[in-house]
Amino acid sequence: MRRFEKTLISVLWVHCALILCFFPFTVNKAVNSVVKNNSYLLHFELWTITLAYCNSFLNPIIYCWRIPKIRQVVTDTLKNIFRHLQVCCKTYNLIDTKAISLVRKAIRPFLIILLTVNQVLKITLPR
Repeated sequence: MRRFEKTLISVLWVHCALILCFFPFTVNKAVNSVVKNNSYLLHFELWTITLAYCNSFLNPIIYCWRIPKIRQVVTDTLKNIFRHLQVCCKTYNLIDTKAISLVRKAIRPFLIILLTVNQVLKITLPR
């Protein structure tokens, strides 16, 4: 039962992101069909289209945040990419290892934030 609840909450997050990203676009299209040739609405349409495309950006983040197996695969993939990058750079003297460690340090806070948000929501969401 607990697994079903976690899956349901994950699906709800994805659907909420979908609704929040596409609702302004839908409203703008409805208003554009009634009001013709309004430059403000045409300008606003660009922003709503951008927001709608942001949904495609948010979905993988939600999946990484909510599903531990996907999060593990993503972190393993990033580690492998950096490992191969480091070997390649050492082999061809393209970049020093200090630069690679700086990139790792830049990505590590993102992963820590992702894990922290997950833990905070586990604590604050009713079970």
